[in-house]
Amino acid sequence: MQDIQYKQLLHKLGIKVYSNEFDGFTTDFLRMSDVELGSIEDITLENSNYGKIVFSQAVNLT
Repeated sequence: MQDIQYKQLLHKLGIKVYSNEFDGFTTDFLRMSDVELGSIEDITLENSNYGKIVFSQAVNLT
């Protein structure tokens, strides 16, 4: 239940995480607290069919 509420909150904030589109070492945003979302280092988005993007600087998603 908490996971559903968190997904709704992220949607309200304008953050959409299409977790079914990514695999591998993709950063798990849904398990992060608000504080952690404020400064995420080494964000990784990976789709093993296409490749991987790693952000080298901290990103604020709040």
